[in-house]
Amino acid sequence: MEPIGNVMSRVVGQFETRLLGKEVCEGCGEAVQVVQVISRGSLPGGTFKFGCRCKEIQIVREIMAENERRKFERIVRVFDNESLMPKSLRNATFDTFQASTLEQRAVLQVAREYAGRFNRDEPENLLFTGPYGTGKSHLAVSIVRVLMERGFTGIFITVPEMLTKLKSTYDKKSEFSEGDMLQALKSVDVLVLDDIGAEYSGQSAESWAVSKIFEVMNARQGMHTIYTTNLHSEQLQEKLGARNFSRMCENTRIVRFEGADYRLRKMKK
Repeated sequence: MEPIGNVMSRVVGQFETRLLGKEVCEGCGEAVQVVQVISRGSLPGGTFKFGCRCKEIQIVREIMAENERRKFERIVRVFDNESLMPKSLRNATFDTFQASTLEQRAVLQVAREYAGRFNRDEPENLLFTGPYGTGKSHLAVSIVRVLMERGFTGIFITVPEMLTKLKSTYDKKSEFSEGDMLQALKSVDVLVLDDIGAEYSGQSAESWAVSKIFEVMNARQGMHTIYTTNLHSEQLQEKLGARNFSRMCENTRIVRFEGADYRLRKMKK
């Protein structure tokens, strides 16, 4: 085997280097030497920048982005739709929605069209409002299900459950911080806040709850959010406050659900 020193001497002898100048790299901001390498053999030459850290920085950024992606996936699993969803909604789809009246067929069509035209770059919100048991949550779940099948990220969660999840982060043993949880809620392609305006116990608890709801709403400006509520507009404004209610109505289509209790109708069959 030929000594490594001989190999290196022969390779080095095939090149001539010339310093062309010095500059600051626009990519990494480091001072670099621009060197021309002239080949005297079969190996290629060229102009190179020595001292540039662009590739190194790019690798670090990719690693950090991958770590953030994995962390985001772990947090979203905390909001696993199947575990948070009531049993009555586990099989909710557009096809299983009982649309027996013109009004019910109309709201079903609204939901189907919303899912069909969903585009990250063209955000729009929905507010499903109406009495208990008229299918609001059913159609909200159906939308999320279809979109997730198409590769979008989505979370369906009742507002009381969301607040419970946020409070759980105050435990020192919690794997995630409140900021982590909020980031997941703020970042998914579509978020369903089910039963918004539900009762909270105690004045201080209600004040905290309203502030967190506003934080999520405010952060999701320019993203798709679906709300469901059993309250009419005056009740909802009183419950959430004028600022929250105004923010919720921005770029939001209000869809009114009518009819008898959906769950009672199914029990009678």
